[in-house]
Amino acid sequence: MNRYLFALCAAVLGLLSSGCQDDPWNERVRPTEKGVSLTLMDVIRENSDWSTFYEALTATGYDSVLNSANSFTVFAPANSAWQGVKMDDIAALASIVASHIAYEKKASADTTLRGMQMINGKTLRYNAQNQTFNGSSKIASPDHVASNGVVHGVDKMFVVTKNIWEYILERRSDYSQVEYIYGWNRREMDMVRSVRKGVNAQGQPIYDTVWVDVNEFLEAVPLNDEMQELTYIVLDDKGFMNLYDKYYPYFAQQNEAATEQLTSLHVCRDLVFRGRINLPLPDSIANIFGVTVHLKGNMQKSFEASNGRVYVLSSADIRLRDKIKPVIVEGENFTAAADPQYVFTRYKPTWASEAKDVMLAGSVTQAFRVKGVDEWGNTQYTTVNKTFLWSDKYRANMNNFWIEYKADVYSVGYKIYCVAYDDIEGHSSDPSQRMILEQKLFISMPGSAKLSKGANKENADAVENSYLGNSVCFVAVDTAGVHKETQLYKWSLKLDSKSPQLINARLTTTDADVMKVDKSGQLTLWLCNTARSTAASAQGMLFLDYIKLVPILKEEE
Repeated sequence: MNRYLFALCAAVLGLLSSGCQDDPWNERVRPTEKGVSLTLMDVIRENSDWSTFYEALTATGYDSVLNSANSFTVFAPANSAWQGVKMDDIAALASIVASHIAYEKKASADTTLRGMQMINGKTLRYNAQNQTFNGSSKIASPDHVASNGVVHGVDKMFVVTKNIWEYILERRSDYSQVEYIYGWNRREMDMVRSVRKGVNAQGQPIYDTVWVDVNEFLEAVPLNDEMQELTYIVLDDKGFMNLYDKYYPYFAQQNEAATEQLTSLHVCRDLVFRGRINLPLPDSIANIFGVTVHLKGNMQKSFEASNGRVYVLSSADIRLRDKIKPVIVEGENFTAAADPQYVFTRYKPTWASEAKDVMLAGSVTQAFRVKGVDEWGNTQYTTVNKTFLWSDKYRANMNNFWIEYKADVYSVGYKIYCVAYDDIEGHSSDPSQRMILEQKLFISMPGSAKLSKGANKENADAVENSYLGNSVCFVAVDTAGVHKETQLYKWSLKLDSKSPQLINARLTTTDADVMKVDKSGQLTLWLCNTARSTAASAQGMLFLDYIKLVPILKEEE
């Protein structure tokens, strides 16, 4: 019996031993029972080569952090690394100490140690070629385990480097570009860290308030994010204003102050690039938004930041055609519709942009003049009324049925194109009786009154439009069975008690093909039917693969 018990114990011990081989700590960390019972501060205090670090922890209050129940990884610089450090400058000392402590317990062999974030937000960066951390520091004495973490002894102090935002913010008064970015700052109460102390006489809460700076620019372009690597170009004031003046006409807003703010925002953010750009700087490179920037000025300064690089140049250029690009509005990306149950998203992988388009189920009756021969052999023409539809079951019998789209535009003129492909069987099978697809496009400009129906006294089905008025809109004309890109033109509309904006005639003015946008922002588009008839069974179908807005820009070399 004892023999079997011995064998069972041996097997269990063997399994435990096998399991330990998979532990990443097994090879590097062999803690004694005493070691595991000590806190991180105890472990650091017991090592005479870390006495200066222990002194710094105590002076800055971080000793209480490393005595807490949380788990940390600590990099303890040897005493020799502290030469030249002023131990009485507590603020500077605290910055150094915080750069050597990270949350969570990581063994030296753990690859996730490289890139972990320190408690001050800085990232631990590793140079694989030199096998160094944050500069030239190497782990000399690894894996001193404690009850609440682990200590790795390092031969040199980690280099504490400012991030891109910290660096340029110190030069705010030198560059208008940085001043513009700082202008987006606002102070907000940190509701998590602010402590409620009581209430005032009116019963309102009183807080021991912690304030934080919030910057909308940095939320979109994180120059202060230690986990990313970016390159930022700062232009001297002349170079900045050259680009600013070029952008200004295309960012018009309701007033000059708003236009200035939006223009400066775009100039500032268009000078951010992914990764660390090495010298010599390229002639041109795409920024984080995919816009090509031409770096043609002299370099005046450079800085190696903790999260990338900063270069100060005398000038840079961005061609308008690279910045203000055509806008593609996919048909399937509609934001609303008069009645969505009649709008069908179709999967058309062989020809549709993004493999989809949309169709409004409806019907339309059109007249065709058909050539024939009478009983005596004479040529004669007869009128044939033919009804086109998709389904007897689904018909959107509604005047000016609308499908809504949104698009972000600049303050510039645009030409409008679309692909509306009617591939319904029977709509184009007879060459003499092909369905003609006529679609209206109403537009509401950024900041203007929204498109609506029901307000017109003459006809409740009319679309109210503050852009071109109620008697003009853009119209696309296509032939069923033909797949092509079509340009839209302005047409006059009939509007009375019987006609809710039926199309009348194409305008012949010089701007008949131009949509002029006075303010940059988001416009609204309504694609509508009811082109020729208000009859309940003949108000028309709609098709849309995409709408393309092409900006009209001056030529640049």
